[in-house]
Amino acid sequence: MNPLSTYLKLGTGTATDPKRVATIRLFNVLALIGSILHLIYFFMLVFLGQATTGIVNLVFIVWFSFVPVLNYLNHHKAAIITGNLAFAPMALSLAFIYGGTLHVEDFIFIGLVLTFFSFVNVRKQIFFTLYNLTSYVLITIFRHKELFTPPSETLMRYELLFRMSDLIVVLGTFSIVLYAVNKLYRKQEESLQTSARELKRNSLQVEKLLAEAKQANDTKLKLLKVISHDLRAPFTGLLGLTELMEKQYESYSKVEMKEMLRLLSDSSKNTLVLIENLVQWSKLHSETLRMDRKNLFLNSIVKQNINIYSTMALKKQLTIVNEIDSFQMVNADENMLMLIIRNLLNNAIKYTHEEGEIRLSAVPKRRYVTITIADTGVGMTPEQINSVLHNNRSTSQDGTLGEKGSGLGLILCKEFVEKHNCRMTITSTPGKFTSISFTMPVAKPEETPAI
Repeated sequence: MNPLSTYLKLGTGTATDPKRVATIRLFNVLALIGSILHLIYFFMLVFLGQATTGIVNLVFIVWFSFVPVLNYLNHHKAAIITGNLAFAPMALSLAFIYGGTLHVEDFIFIGLVLTFFSFVNVRKQIFFTLYNLTSYVLITIFRHKELFTPPSETLMRYELLFRMSDLIVVLGTFSIVLYAVNKLYRKQEESLQTSARELKRNSLQVEKLLAEAKQANDTKLKLLKVISHDLRAPFTGLLGLTELMEKQYESYSKVEMKEMLRLLSDSSKNTLVLIENLVQWSKLHSETLRMDRKNLFLNSIVKQNINIYSTMALKKQLTIVNEIDSFQMVNADENMLMLIIRNLLNNAIKYTHEEGEIRLSAVPKRRYVTITIADTGVGMTPEQINSVLHNNRSTSQDGTLGEKGSGLGLILCKEFVEKHNCRMTITSTPGKFTSISFTMPVAKPEETPAI
């Protein structure tokens, strides 16, 4: 770091306020310039044989030297006051030296500008304003009353030089002060813009956190609702059915007992699906669910799920048509894909009228395979479709034979599909049909498919 830069930073090490730093640097600059100018004037006067008069310049050199020293000692307020006090007596002294012929009171305006740059305190502003204006008034009165001693002939010969130098000093000093003011306000504006951007980022982050908190809260409420209502209902039915079978076992015929066992089996399967959905859903939202994607034969997954629900389909005399090619493969997480197919097939069976039809198909398209499960069931309204696809809200209704559901399955299917960076669509006409399609990535050629 060069000496000039070191000098200008005297006293700024402990200052944190940008305005305080700018004020300290400005006063260091003005003290240095003032000292140099008075030194030049002193040598000029000595050269002109006015050494006695030049002593005044030495006094102000010493005066100005106190400013950086006080700043270095971290006495910033004292340094600022010392600098502000200098201009009024300096203007008076120069007026007497020049005999009042030069308008040296222009230096007082520098003092006035510095007063409002340096102080925020109103009392100090009023004091230094009156202090400088008093000096200005005194010089004006002394000049009007011709109380100044006429300058020597030597100084009169160089009157133009002194006028020009004083004018340059005043204009130069004003420029430095205005530059400092402009630089300070530009920094403050940049700081405000930075703060505004930071505030906006923080606001967006807070909004994001609030949205995540709301979503987490909604998730917990939804989970509690399913546990307290939808999960309680099937267990109540299971308990009621088993108690009835236990108490009236001997009064039932084999046909009646077989029907009750079938009902017990169907209820148990539905309850198991619901519990598995709850487990997977809670894992998904607690971020403990891990994907294990691999190449899978899609038809094999579909057949396993059809076998699971064959009894339920047979009860309603439903026709399940599997149009998926035996060699069609996808790259997916096996457990997730099983759950998606199982839930969609379960819903199709639940909401399709007796002797209806359910059709499963798969169409490969470049990087993805579009899998569709369509039924001739009760259908869905646009509001129900929008609730599932866009609002992540469950839409539960009883099946065609009074089967209960939580509405959680469709939402879980959608979220598992999106986990694969794919999408799910629903097309339906109430009372006629529902067609649910979702995409899965095609199999990767370098991987061995799981059978």
